[in-house]
Amino acid sequence: MVGIAEISKYWMTTEIILFNILGNFGNFNLLWLTFRRKELRTKPGYLLAINALFQSVCLLSLFINIAVILSERKISRRDCYPMVTPYTIAISMQAPMALAIATDLFIALLLPIRYRNLPTFLYVAGLCTPGMVYALVVTAFGWAMLNDDMLSLCNVVVGLHPIVSSFWTFSNVVMNFLVLAVYMGFFVVLKFNYNPAAYNEHRRVVRRLTVIVIVFVFSWFLALLGAQIFSMLHFSPDVLPYLQSNMVRRCDYRLCFG
Repeated sequence: MVGIAEISKYWMTTEIILFNILGNFGNFNLLWLTFRRKELRTKPGYLLAINALFQSVCLLSLFINIAVILSERKISRRDCYPMVTPYTIAISMQAPMALAIATDLFIALLLPIRYRNLPTFLYVAGLCTPGMVYALVVTAFGWAMLNDDMLSLCNVVVGLHPIVSSFWTFSNVVMNFLVLAVYMGFFVVLKFNYNPAAYNEHRRVVRRLTVIVIVFVFSWFLALLGAQIFSMLHFSPDVLPYLQSNMVRRCDYRLCFG
């Protein structure tokens, strides 16, 4: 009988290849269009482009995991983590970037005149800096906790020491709740602080935002929440890495359809 680990290996390999094709096609097109078209070089445009760049780093880094899976050999955390360090930085930027994009939308709604007058570079840098600091702290924490444990997979959730991985997952869940709170705040402000005529003018924005929230909840939000729940339920050490890896990988794929 084929075990869960064996099934998971084949499933992960297929997913990684398929979604790299789909995800990077969309991400690279977004980056190229942002570079070529001046009308896309706006505050939200730059934030989306930066997010797409980090997302592509995440997707491409998954091929490291394929190599380990297909080799059918275990790898030490000390050998694995240096290879997934760029991946660690990139995926650690995903929740902060989602929060930055949501905050940008909220600021544009509440302070439209001041928003337009803010210098684009400083504004975008200001929104991205906290996330980069967080990503570098997680990465440094991962380096500080390196050991010689043998791993069956090589990705961020497994490559990080369990203590660091738990911190990373929990902090991402917290940020995801903040993102959801910002989006809900956007709906509330739009619904109750605008007259019916103004609300109708923003109906298209509301519909688009509704789709964004649904995609966010059923991909990144539930994926990280699921990974955290699996950790809290104390699954077997032989099974937990595969369960968490499958959940976290949903985070990497959400922009394929974003």
